[in-house]
Amino acid sequence: MQVPINRRLLAATAGVLTACAGTGLAHAPSSYAAVGGSPLATAPGNPVAATAASTWLRSQLDSTGAMPGFAPGSPDVGLTIDTYWAMKAAGAPKAQLAKTWSAISSHAQAYAGPQVYSGVTYITAGASAKVLFAAATAGVSPVLTQPGGYKLNILDQTLALVNQKPGPEHGRLQDPAADGPDSSNLFSQSLAVLGFVGMNEQKTTKRAVVQDAVNFLLTQQCSAGYFRMFYNDNLSCNAARPSGNAQPDNDGTSMGLQALMAAKAAGLSVPQSAITRGAAFLVSAQKANGSFGGGVSTESPNSNSTGLAAATLQAAGEIHAAAKAGAWMTTVQAMEPRIKGTPLAADAGAIAYDQPTFAAALKSGIGSMVGVWQRATPQAIFAFARVPFIDLVSTVSPTKPTPTPTPTPTKRSPKPTPSHTTTPKPTLPASPAATAVRPTAASSATSAAGVVVGGSGGGGAAAGLAGSNLIAGAAPQGATGDAAPTATASATTSASVIPPASSTSTPRATGQADVAALGSPSSAHGGTNEWPLTIAIVIGALAAGALLVTPRLLKKED
Repeated sequence: MQVPINRRLLAATAGVLTACAGTGLAHAPSSYAAVGGSPLATAPGNPVAATAASTWLRSQLDSTGAMPGFAPGSPDVGLTIDTYWAMKAAGAPKAQLAKTWSAISSHAQAYAGPQVYSGVTYITAGASAKVLFAAATAGVSPVLTQPGGYKLNILDQTLALVNQKPGPEHGRLQDPAADGPDSSNLFSQSLAVLGFVGMNEQKTTKRAVVQDAVNFLLTQQCSAGYFRMFYNDNLSCNAARPSGNAQPDNDGTSMGLQALMAAKAAGLSVPQSAITRGAAFLVSAQKANGSFGGGVSTESPNSNSTGLAAATLQAAGEIHAAAKAGAWMTTVQAMEPRIKGTPLAADAGAIAYDQPTFAAALKSGIGSMVGVWQRATPQAIFAFARVPFIDLVSTVSPTKPTPTPTPTPTKRSPKPTPSHTTTPKPTLPASPAATAVRPTAASSATSAAGVVVGGSGGGGAAAGLAGSNLIAGAAPQGATGDAAPTATASATTSASVIPPASSTSTPRATGQADVAALGSPSSAHGGTNEWPLTIAIVIGALAAGALLVTPRLLKKED
């Protein structure tokens, strides 16, 4: 069977939809804030630069308020979520935020699942977590009405993806074992924790599940303070070090810290030492000019990784390091006077992925590289509006400037390999990272609603936020599917499947749901694929099939 393609992540970030008997809508908070809001009154940074970047992002949206995908009428849902978070952090008008949230909500099922292909129900863990946190930041109920009337409870869907079996995978948000590789990663896990806390799930009977998710996240932090992005080896970060499978990932570390800080503030058990060590690692990873690289293969300075790190450092109290990151970010933003009289003047406010990209645009404009800038700007904006991600949940007013110093993711049995593959991992929300491969016209899967299945990570998303992009990112070597590492993790507990209204899928006689992962999510990062979901992406030109590199956003997560 050909597995449908999911492109990725903060959210940058990337499950099986299982439902515990008796679960319904009881987990959701009884009341929700209105969609929209302004940025945190206490958010430090550069409000002029943040507003300019947000204004440029708004100019890139289609008539529905979404970021266009690769085919006409097909929104990039993961990237749209990253953009929503960026606009909210920068104080975009409430009407615009409401319009963009509507575009996200109406495509949530097509993006995260459940979707039925050849009798198999597909759900993506990272994408589910990314939509959940997006709903929390929009201040809406987690029950999202889809085209055709299907009621998608994204909170219950995501909760059901948290492994409750005893063992090293306990607490891990993960894709199902029925079919396909497990694409979940650090961005996915981080976005799930942020989503649960954002929905106040720690105050319900599901508090233990939320704590389990936090505990698993903690196992993927090495004693040196950093987090690794991929962990399909049933090991903790420290245990994986001898085999070389615990490489530091700055994007994953940023997303992981954001989730831990949110969990601790919500009253969950998080050792302060984990936050302190993580922040210290990020400070040590900052380059002399204030910038940050991402993870393995994206070590060079880039705006996605720098944006994630800046917001995280600010939240952790590392004000000077956060300000240095903000200062570097001004060197890759299209602003007067440098762009005056240049081809880049038409895109004032946009943020480049790195300095070479910015220099090239000064000479010849953004042109066909617009996708790179669209994916860099949402995550980069957090260097100017340094808002803790969990604070996006609240209705929050304009950023205040701060002094800017001078720059200084039971092993699974082998799964059928999809017909598409990804390139090795470069580096959120997204988290958060996996190098997602833009599907070509021949391979890109779209839902009946026309949305490209999957999306930007995260955030890096994990972005994303991979996922997670606050949740976007890149896949490790040997990965199959977009941002989907080889499946080695244990399956989620057996349970019944909650299919979409049109589904005819039924549980297996053994109790294992007949479901499968739909590749990796976003940012973010997470994001993070998120699918967090890393920011290197190869865009397939729909007509010519030409390839060009684009950045990762809510990475690994989307």
